[in-house]
Formats: sequence, structure tokens, C-alpha cells
Amino acid sequence: MSIFCVKEILSESGINAASLSCTRVCVCVCCMCFQVIDVLLCSIINGFALPLKDEHRTFLLKVLLPLHKVKSLSVYHPQLAYCVVQFLEKDPTLTEPVSDTVLF
Repeated sequence: MSIFCVKEILSESGINAASLSCTRVCVCVCCMCFQVIDVLLCSIINGFALPLKDEHRTFLLKVLLPLHKVKSLSVYHPQLAYCVVQFLEKDPTLTEPVSDTVLF
């Protein structure tokens, strides 16, 4: 699931995302991020048990937050923001790393 978002981040960095080992998808990567975030992630994050596992924190910090830096952010920003807010509601200690990443 995160491979679509990683491909979006890499493509913004000028890295050839096609070199990643994943299944070929014939739709726009940013559209896939939008759909993945909208349908799956918001529901999944909402169901995370407390306390959050380290892998969930890592997913937020390494996959979701870097999506705030790409040019196509406007396509999926409402869904991404909602997911991040859900993480912060579950674990308020993530506020500082989230704000540092998003603001700088």
C-alpha cells in the first residue's frame, strides 16, 4: 500500500520510480495515493489500538509526512491531513515531529 506513496515522493525527487520492484499500475500515482488514503488509510488508522505500535509511528513519519512535500499535495491534502490528525488524536506525543516535518 505504501509503495504508491513512496513512488510519488521519489518521482518528485527526480528518482526513477519505475525502477522500484512493484506491480505495474496504469493509473496516475497521485490518484492512487488519493484513493489509498481516502478509502483504506483513514479507516485503518481509526482502528489502530492504543498505544500505537512503533511500525505505525514509522509509517506516519516515513511515508505519510513526506507526502506533504510533493507538488501534487493539493490532490490528496484533505485526506492526508485527516489521517495525520487521527494519528495525533491517538498519540499526542507525535505532535512535535509532525509539526517539524510539515513546517520545515
